[in-house]
Amino acid sequence: MVMKQKIKILLLTTLVFSTNLYAQRQRQNPATVRVCGEYTYVVPENISREQARRIAVERAREQALLDRFGRNVTVSTATVVRNENEQSSIRLLSLGGSEAKGEWLEDVGTPIVEEFMERGEFVVRVSNVCGNAIEITDVGIDFTAKVLRNGTSISDESLDFRDGNSIHLWFRSPRDGYLAVYLVDDDIEIVYRLLPYMNDRSGRGAKKIIGGKDYVLFSKEHAESYELPTMDEYVMTAQKPIEHNHLFIIFSPNEFTRANDAPSNEALLPHQLPYDEFRRWLARNRAWNRGLTYQTKLLTIRK
Repeated sequence: MVMKQKIKILLLTTLVFSTNLYAQRQRQNPATVRVCGEYTYVVPENISREQARRIAVERAREQALLDRFGRNVTVSTATVVRNENEQSSIRLLSLGGSEAKGEWLEDVGTPIVEEFMERGEFVVRVSNVCGNAIEITDVGIDFTAKVLRNGTSISDESLDFRDGNSIHLWFRSPRDGYLAVYLVDDDIEIVYRLLPYMNDRSGRGAKKIIGGKDYVLFSKEHAESYELPTMDEYVMTAQKPIEHNHLFIIFSPNEFTRANDAPSNEALLPHQLPYDEFRRWLARNRAWNRGLTYQTKLLTIRK
């Protein structure tokens, strides 16, 4: 039986990883170090206070990694202007990248945030942005993932949704491995497991992927026969006029266990666990599974 899940997806900036169960040889846990950073952000007029605080904290993390590991961090931004019904809207997209020499595992402590006006400009200054990090010495697998709206072909790719739109994920990896997809609801600090599916009783932490093969996930039409009894389909929902969401796509050449989640109190919601438990699971296991790669997709949902 195919069940259509209706869940609320909200924004959270975090890092995702998994546990390496089948390493070919025993490995020593890479050294975890404490790093701290600060950043002063002059806020453009089209950026809200909440967005400005998030951007400032993220750039403070990047600066801390740069200072500690000497990596070359780059941040690119793009301003999108849209005109609809004689009304214009401006949206800023921010994407970060680097020559991966260090990776932020988890936050430690609470950042100090100051907001003030200086020479007629709104400024956000953050300090005490601290966390645990590790040095990265290998390159992850370069997989391709595309978010699809109301369809299952690549031409349906979109990051903009309306309340009630269906969502699918197109995926391809150059090599065999294991895939998992997680969703974090920042409003209630609950993490939902989208893949493996809710009724998957195998205990596997991820879906087996064949290298070079195209996959369309969350789709009955494209599901493999053994998945049909357990697979889920999803729609995007929004309670506010506009909401932002992150989808986390996790891939590893090594099989890994799932987080210690449990059934939701609501029948149609995926299995879940508290965010704090999930974060600890992430920080502990990412240090051991150096072959894991992940992508995040920033989605916009309008009511």
